[in-house]
Amino acid sequence: MGKTSKAEAFEGYDGFSGSVTLIRRKGRICTELTYHLALWKILLKESFDIVLFEPPQLRLIMVPAILSFLRAIRTRFVMDVRTPLVEAAQYNPTERLNYYLAMKFAKWVLPGVTLITEALEKDLRPLFGKKTKVLVWGSGVDEEMFNPSNTDADLRKKLGLEQRFVFFYHGALTLSRGVPELILALEKLSTDCPEAALVLLGDGASVGELKRQVYESGLTDAVFFLESVDNAEVPKYIGIADVGVIPLPGKRCWQVSSPLKLFEYMSMQVPMVVSDIEAHRAVLDEAPFVVYAKEVTPQGLCDAMKYAIDKISDLKMNASHARTQVEEKHSWMNRAKILSGFLSEVCM
Repeated sequence: MGKTSKAEAFEGYDGFSGSVTLIRRKGRICTELTYHLALWKILLKESFDIVLFEPPQLRLIMVPAILSFLRAIRTRFVMDVRTPLVEAAQYNPTERLNYYLAMKFAKWVLPGVTLITEALEKDLRPLFGKKTKVLVWGSGVDEEMFNPSNTDADLRKKLGLEQRFVFFYHGALTLSRGVPELILALEKLSTDCPEAALVLLGDGASVGELKRQVYESGLTDAVFFLESVDNAEVPKYIGIADVGVIPLPGKRCWQVSSPLKLFEYMSMQVPMVVSDIEAHRAVLDEAPFVVYAKEVTPQGLCDAMKYAIDKISDLKMNASHARTQVEEKHSWMNRAKILSGFLSEVCM
């Protein structure tokens, strides 16, 4: 349940069988009551076997989950943890307490927990104990949508990038994801590699500040900001890339993450420059289509990007095999089968 204007997108998804409930925000108290009423309506009206919820929804599901534990209702509840307590929330006593209580609630009441990475499991195991049943299932990719055939041969020309070496980043444009360092890295790189360009596809609270940084660095002809597009359009933009870049810093919230764009680049057979963090190593290890930046600093990223330019022929040749790994291990269908098996085991 949540606020969305495109419920039909869910209901039309292959394999989906159910309904989507739209809940509009009407102020904090009204929204809270609306959520509770909507949940109970669904539980009493629909024959759901399992409800997945995230830690912030503990208040919403606590009572029905206890009733489920006591076998008073049929539906089972499983907590799905996709992120640790992020830095902003760590300074909020209420959110910090809620997160802690959610882990303890999982330990004593829930039949199981699902987590996004093994690194996050390592962090949280002390909170919900060794006996709690856990599944690790990371992000994935729709390999049919993110297919090298879904590209636009004329897009480079339309964007004025025909003669450029394109580094590509897509997603949230915020200061905490290594994007400012990436821009400064391009400034350093432009001295030796004036053909290098950086395409940033997405939006975020920091777009204005990042554009000012580009202007002040004299990079307006080398850094291209593109507004967000529908997910189905993203593959054709990835298709303009010579190299995809994921410059996430070494903060713990990124170390235990599972970046979607990593699998999307793999599925599109695009070489990568990535930061040397646990989240990337866990998937890529020593993949021959990847260059690791030693540090998320302008110089560290610049060195990795320069190396990628020098070795681009080998990187592209090796990246042609990355899609096979996606099809075998990292597709959403593969993730769904793993999740379904776990839920059947712990809840049925």
